[in-house]
Amino acid sequence: MAIKTNEVTGRDDFLIAEALAFAIEGWSRLPDVYRPKRNITSMKVLLASRLDDCSLALSQREARRLVSVLLETVPWRSGGPRGSLP
Repeated sequence: MAIKTNEVTGRDDFLIAEALAFAIEGWSRLPDVYRPKRNITSMKVLLASRLDDCSLALSQREARRLVSVLLETVPWRSGGPRGSLP
């Protein structure tokens, strides 16, 4: 499948980097049995190729903060401790 390389929103790289950082952080917090390690590794390489070191650190820090906020505010249906999966 061919991927278009032209800008669509004018912020494509930023949005893709933010989505990757958020997904990496969220998936990294899953219990080991559910964690897609190969995808996380590939996404880290892809994210690092899009950002310089400073932007990468900021993106990861912001994703860590947002995932923490999300996990603290979303009620879990499993009835178990926060972050546990059914």
